[in-house]
Amino acid sequence: MPNYLRSIILFILLHSIKIICGQPIDSIDNKVCLKIAPLAFLDIYSGMSPRIGIEYKIQNTFSMYNEIGTYISGPNSMQNNTGLLSKTEFKKYFNTNGFTNGNYFAIEFFYKHQKFRLTDSISLNTKYEKEYSVEKGVTCLTIKYGQLSAFKYRFIVDVFIGLGIRYKVSATSLTTEENKHIVPVGDYHFNLFVGEEGKFVYPNFDAGVKIGYRIK
Repeated sequence: MPNYLRSIILFILLHSIKIICGQPIDSIDNKVCLKIAPLAFLDIYSGMSPRIGIEYKIQNTFSMYNEIGTYISGPNSMQNNTGLLSKTEFKKYFNTNGFTNGNYFAIEFFYKHQKFRLTDSISLNTKYEKEYSVEKGVTCLTIKYGQLSAFKYRFIVDVFIGLGIRYKVSATSLTTEENKHIVPVGDYHFNLFVGEEGKFVYPNFDAGVKIGYRIK
């Protein structure tokens, strides 16, 4: 899904919550919250990913967030998409009342292991089409800045942006020569980006929203 459509969906989602639940309430201390990541179902690079997490207050304005998830095949070229992911996030809120509410700074550790199948054209002596498997592990360390807002009916919205580093190790069932001669298809070379074999280090940009329910 194009980024502009994700942005439109995010805009509609946030404003719908504000219309239903009113303005954020600053005087709430969010001690235990359950969260989901709705935009993870629209990830064009990693595939559809149901995720659920829990944030709990440690002490004063410090909290911890733990998330788990999986991958499922969606409406893109990745088939038999399976895997697991986990996130651990340490958060420091800037709330002067000692609440875990409002603006915060966070450090997040993310890991995923994923398997899927792709079909591509290979140009090696002759051009032919081949289906192959991809297995990869990704580790990220990200520094984030965000805002957690509490609303009536115990709804919460967590909006964030972050920058860090991403380390990816990827292996495929293609031979070394076949891997070098994948024919890129499409404007964004999608399959080449997600399926290329090797070890890679990238900058990691993270932005999104989580919605949830305050248990305590």
